[in-house]
Amino acid sequence: MVQTANILHFVPTLSYSHVAFNGKLADILVEEGHNVTVMLINVDPSVSSSAIEKAEIFHVNANMSSGILPSVLWHNPGPFENASPLNPKIVRKLIRVASIFAQTCKNVMADKNLISEMSSRNFDIGIVEQYDMCGIGFLKLIKVKSIVWLSATANYRMQPETLGINYPLSYVPELFSPFSDKMTLLERILNSGIASVTEILHKTLSIAEENRIFKRITKKINYNLFNEARDSSCMVTNTQPFLDFPAPTSHNVVNIGGLSVPVKRKSKLNKQWQKIAKKGPFIVVTFGSIAKTVDMPDEMQDSLFRAFKALPDYNFIVKYEKLDSEIIQISNNVFLARWLPQIDLICHENYQGIVTHGGWSSVLESLSYGKPMLLMPLFADHFKNARVIESFHLGLVVDKMKIDSNTFTDAITKLVKNQRYVQKSKQFSEMLHNSSPAELRAVVSHEILKYLKPSSKFVKNNFRLKSSTNSFWLNNFFDVPLICLLLILIVAS
Repeated sequence: MVQTANILHFVPTLSYSHVAFNGKLADILVEEGHNVTVMLINVDPSVSSSAIEKAEIFHVNANMSSGILPSVLWHNPGPFENASPLNPKIVRKLIRVASIFAQTCKNVMADKNLISEMSSRNFDIGIVEQYDMCGIGFLKLIKVKSIVWLSATANYRMQPETLGINYPLSYVPELFSPFSDKMTLLERILNSGIASVTEILHKTLSIAEENRIFKRITKKINYNLFNEARDSSCMVTNTQPFLDFPAPTSHNVVNIGGLSVPVKRKSKLNKQWQKIAKKGPFIVVTFGSIAKTVDMPDEMQDSLFRAFKALPDYNFIVKYEKLDSEIIQISNNVFLARWLPQIDLICHENYQGIVTHGGWSSVLESLSYGKPMLLMPLFADHFKNARVIESFHLGLVVDKMKIDSNTFTDAITKLVKNQRYVQKSKQFSEMLHNSSPAELRAVVSHEILKYLKPSSKFVKNNFRLKSSTNSFWLNNFFDVPLICLLLILIVAS
């Protein structure tokens, strides 16, 4: 008999894709027979919760003005400008984002009625994403029995390292780095620099301020959110080992990449979209829910539309946000639409591939149906995602800072003419579906529930890596050479 758990998802509204992933996981847990509440922390009140269909939604007013977070995330620099973490403008952007999350945490934790109500619900399990540690503190405060640490993207290094899993920067690219696992000397230096900048900002800004918030609440002088996070039962990540660069792992890490992707099904397009899709092989062009094709620099947009003209045998369905009507046909093979039924287009038999920004959801969706992709990474984890796809020959990558008139024509032509990308995509599609979704549902349910059993305390302690609590000197073996050096000095004297 399956034990029914009372589960709380702590979900700041960072973006639609993050909310949708959490919602999909929450709905699956409801289908498995659990009681699930998704607590949406409205950092950005404009983010839709429509992807959550079965779990209870509990909206929390974080007293943050609508538009503040997306304005900081997607302006100065914008999505089509230089987004390197070493760019001073990006550093300032990350500082502002950290202050927004810290202020949100302060506002939420000031609501004593919220804390009291959530405490009274006696949640067994709390699920929280890795990008904001406030959720860890909140779940600990309301005495949730078991905490599952979630990642909707590939792993951000600070998450596994908090659990004692060392990520060597010599061959494991940082989440925001545009490198593969085979780096030159300069790339290793840059990878370390990016890691240092993001870690310092993460620790000294948002985490430091959130630590102060919880110190005041708990009256604990030495309160540290990283120490609280180390007690997490497991880490659940939206990827698969075969779809990422090799990196150290442990029993605490559960991979569920592909769980949020719909099972292969027939397209459910309406009549208008069916008519367009049936015209012949087509390629979808979209840059996510935030970056808008209409806002592209003129040179970039000209290069993109030049490619459409150069490939008349393919139709191009483009998400183009400022239109007088829902869909406009501007040439024999180009259709512009304010909104795209992306999944239903991707699972249509005439779908050939996608031109997109490298968001993990779009990558998994296209790969699930065995089609290659052309990625132009814009921000954050897009760069690493693109490098993974390129390294496994699942698609091509273009650099948004090096676009000329022929960039998209050359790249799309190569993508559709070289069968290697199609064959590789089909192989990885099979691998992805061999591990989802039925198996992954069972894995998720098992991994979450096992920490509610009476023996869970011993299981968790046995799985916890000692490196998570060891000192820096001990983990890096500094004590041994120091002793050897002292012995040499003693003998030499």
